[in-house]
Amino acid sequence: MIRDSSGWLWENQASKEQDLTFDEISKIAKKKGLDFGIHKFRNLKIVNKNGEFTNLGLLVSDQNPIEVKFAVYDRNLDFKVKEEFHGSIVTVADDVLKYAELFNATSAKIIPGQISRVETKSYPGASLREAILNAICHAEYFAPSNIKIEFFPDKVKVTNPGNIYNDGTVEDIKNGIQSFRNPSLVLLLNKLGYIENYGTGIQRILEAYQDKKLQPEFYVSKSYFMVTLHSLNPIGTNDTQNDTQNDTQNDTQKITIVDLIKNEIRKNPSITREELAGKLSKSKATITRAIKNSDEIKFVGSSKTGHWEIVDKKEN
Repeated sequence: MIRDSSGWLWENQASKEQDLTFDEISKIAKKKGLDFGIHKFRNLKIVNKNGEFTNLGLLVSDQNPIEVKFAVYDRNLDFKVKEEFHGSIVTVADDVLKYAELFNATSAKIIPGQISRVETKSYPGASLREAILNAICHAEYFAPSNIKIEFFPDKVKVTNPGNIYNDGTVEDIKNGIQSFRNPSLVLLLNKLGYIENYGTGIQRILEAYQDKKLQPEFYVSKSYFMVTLHSLNPIGTNDTQNDTQNDTQNDTQKITIVDLIKNEIRKNPSITREELAGKLSKSKATITRAIKNSDEIKFVGSSKTGHWEIVDKKEN
């Protein structure tokens, strides 16, 4: 609390780790046509006036120690998926957003009197994306904890260490009043196109759930902030968003083993089939068969020095 009110910012302090590299964020910036050269580090506050890397520099570096934990549970609260995302916080944000969208299922309903089907995302509009980016932007990275994204059959919870900065309230952030614990990180994510407008994430979540029966929930403690988004397509229950007795055709997105393999390859293009089998709890034969039958994954180079590449038709 004293730090929050004194203007002290963790991201501006000199990092204890000075042996940093920035390959991951440089690749992302290059894809977006942005200049991320060393001459920009001072303005971006990656380097301080003494030429030292700051804690922001550590966050966006390849050596970033912060993890984002990702889990999907079944109705018995047993793990269906368990992942940990590492690397530059920008790469982590990119990977987590893509991965989370795999679990944002779509249902298609046949409405009497309408020719076309009405499709509904489990987490509408920008709600899921904004909840994740909000956690990454406003986490208390000084605290020894990690951001968590947890999918349940009927909701998703996104939790970050750190309460609302500068003694703010939930009503403040609902009204767009925001103070930034990590303003330079927010500015950088804005420049990279992850954030459209400062301080509007919670408002965009609320707008996405406008007129829905179950509204987003915000819980604040002394140590953390949690956003709970209720699914519009809760698994194992009848449609709760339409009071008429309509037949519902579920077109729930299938999370295939190829999707999971592609996610691991994005994080480590040099990963082996044995390592993929271990991470995904599958046999090596299953991994090999999935790759062989997919036209989205190819191996380039020799067996010793080569790497995987993804031919992502949707992205292309």
